[in-house]
Amino acid sequence: MAVGGCFCGKVRVEYKGQPLASGLCHCLDCRKLTGSPYSYAFIVKSTNLEVSGSPKEVAKTADSGNSIKNYFCPDCGLYYTKFGEDGI
Repeated sequence: MAVGGCFCGKVRVEYKGQPLASGLCHCLDCRKLTGSPYSYAFIVKSTNLEVSGSPKEVAKTADSGNSIKNYFCPDCGLYYTKFGEDGI
């Protein structure tokens, strides 16, 4: 089990099990979100993920045409991102 959260502690994320996949992304959206040349991401089953608190959702269409939903703590601004849907 891994547990994490935002800087102020109002949004918490917990997942059980091992990630299905992980990797680095250097697309423009990920570079903007992280302020770095790339981001590290991992994929977990949504049934193994629990989020507490009230994150704010910001959605947009990526250059690929896929929908990206980003979730931010409304107070401190730290984010976590969900790309895609179950089964992807």
